[in-house]
Amino acid sequence: MTTLARRTHRFAGFRRRLGESCRDQSGNVIMIFALSVFVIFGFVGAAIDFSRVDYARRRLQDAADSAVLRAMALKSATDESRGVAADKAFAENFGHPGVYDLNGALKREVNENIISQTYTVHATVSSYFGAFFGKDSYPVTVVSQAKTSLDVFEIAFVLDTTGSMAEANKMPNLKSSVDSAMAGLLQNGKNLSGSKIAVVPFNTQVRLSDATVTTMSSQGLSSGWGNCVHDRDLATSHDVSASAAQKGKAQTLYPLETCDEASLKPVQGLSDNISSARNFIKTLQPGGYTNVTMGVQWGMEVLSPNQPFSDATEFGSTKARKFMIVVTDGDNTKSFTSWSASVIDKRTALACENAKAKGITVYTVKIIQGNSNMLRKCASAPEYFYDLTSANQLNAAMSGIFKSINKTRLSM
Repeated sequence: MTTLARRTHRFAGFRRRLGESCRDQSGNVIMIFALSVFVIFGFVGAAIDFSRVDYARRRLQDAADSAVLRAMALKSATDESRGVAADKAFAENFGHPGVYDLNGALKREVNENIISQTYTVHATVSSYFGAFFGKDSYPVTVVSQAKTSLDVFEIAFVLDTTGSMAEANKMPNLKSSVDSAMAGLLQNGKNLSGSKIAVVPFNTQVRLSDATVTTMSSQGLSSGWGNCVHDRDLATSHDVSASAAQKGKAQTLYPLETCDEASLKPVQGLSDNISSARNFIKTLQPGGYTNVTMGVQWGMEVLSPNQPFSDATEFGSTKARKFMIVVTDGDNTKSFTSWSASVIDKRTALACENAKAKGITVYTVKIIQGNSNMLRKCASAPEYFYDLTSANQLNAAMSGIFKSINKTRLSM
């Protein structure tokens, strides 16, 4: 074979092998393209499924939040009742196609002074594209937890027991509303937080128990005789403050005198025995004229660590939160030194300012009659003043006050 023939033969072989190689690469390209499309489709499908699962999870979370907050609102209910209420709230707030096998459960725990309620939901979300990869559904779990701090409260109920409280069913409604509020501080009948309650019935005086009078007299904190007290000294503003009495300083002392009204019940100092306080409320009777200043001043007294009532924490302490709830149904009519409503109103306003300056949160409730402007300013915030047109509104007002006091926070 000539040289030219050999070269021609080798070139033909090279061209044949080149053609075969091109045909092989064309097959590889098709294979690679097919695999790429499958992977891309998988990523797109997974992204769509992920988006659906994430949306379902957020809807589940919102509904679970509603469920646990509904349970927290039922403070005195049984665990079973709270669970039923939580499930109902969840069902009302969740409706999403493609989510099934829903299972929600409420769990309540008390740890020291914290009550926590946890609503856990397990669910299954169907898959649109996961089936291509052997995944036709995704399990989802959401947890919502609400906690309320059982802060130690020191609460003074300053209650008008004047003669006008005998009208328009005021006294029965006052008793029932305060009793319900006190019951709300209990968890399954127990005072888990150790909160304390004081009750200050007032007209133009406050009555003190024999034991309290004896303590005051033995320590030189009082002047005069009797079981009732009228306004402390105006010149030094002791009538509008909780400044401690000092033995030998007449202007600081508590002026004792005979009680004008036999119906007036003695001041109950702070106590964690809420059951006893509830029983005491049932004994209140109306009688006498009105001096709101006396009520507010002795509300400060029972919330003060000073004698004659010394069971309170120091003002400004973080160990307890102090509240005063003033309920009255009339205008100021009489103090020890005046029959002028405007004069007494000014003393009441000063007492309120001093209470708030001490860190006491003041709520005021006016039943039908009274100085709305003064009582609104007396309250720690405008929304803490309740202007009632009927005694039947007392239960709702007291419930609103304690919803304000019991702050709930949601944690995820």
